[in-house]
Amino acid sequence: IDLLDASGVHRGGLIMPGARTVLSSLGKAEQLFPGAGDDLQAVAREPKALTTNTQDALLAGAIFAIQGGVKAAIREQARQIGVKIETLPILLTGGDLGMLKLDKLQTHVVPDLVLDGLQALAEKR
Repeated sequence: IDLLDASGVHRGGLIMPGARTVLSSLGKAEQLFPGAGDDLQAVAREPKALTTNTQDALLAGAIFAIQGGVKAAIREQARQIGVKIETLPILLTGGDLGMLKLDKLQTHVVPDLVLDGLQALAEKR
């Protein structure tokens, strides 16, 4: 989660793990989600806060942790530069972005954000 100021200057950021990394750190991803492959978000479209088995509980916990962590990080970044979170344009990219629920924020999905950035940099040179 990186922050650019209004001038386009990179102010800093952080790296958060995705759902597969979170579940793998528990040593459970492949055991609990065989066949999910790289598309874990297809399994996790609608996590439930009330679950009745270990598989659903781990998956929901990972998804809610990611959602809450992303929101908290963006909120803190906005606070550190003195702007309201609602005024920040937020560009989303990455494999787990389908799991994010950033209601009431200015979000824009940019599937090839990294490649677009590299192309822009190459064109500048």
